[in-house]
Amino acid sequence: MGLSPSTVKAIARSFLEQEGLLLVMISNAGSVALASLLWFVIARLLSVSEYGSLNYLISIGGLAASLVLYRTSAAVLGLIDLKIRARA
Repeated sequence: MGLSPSTVKAIARSFLEQEGLLLVMISNAGSVALASLLWFVIARLLSVSEYGSLNYLISIGGLAASLVLYRTSAAVLGLIDLKIRARA
């Protein structure tokens, strides 16, 4: 079930034609690398219990932010839609 060289070239060519996708992938990889580097530096500077406490607090903050932002995009899109309808 191997891929032929022409199939691989066609996949690579179609992938490289998607500039937006490529930029998003590069930026995501960069942000993951920066975040990993930051966490390694923090782990090196803090003790085990301090690192655990920091990680715990950041996790709670992330969970709280997720709950607050739940369905916000739908609400914002609804308000934009109402504003557009009001102008028409």
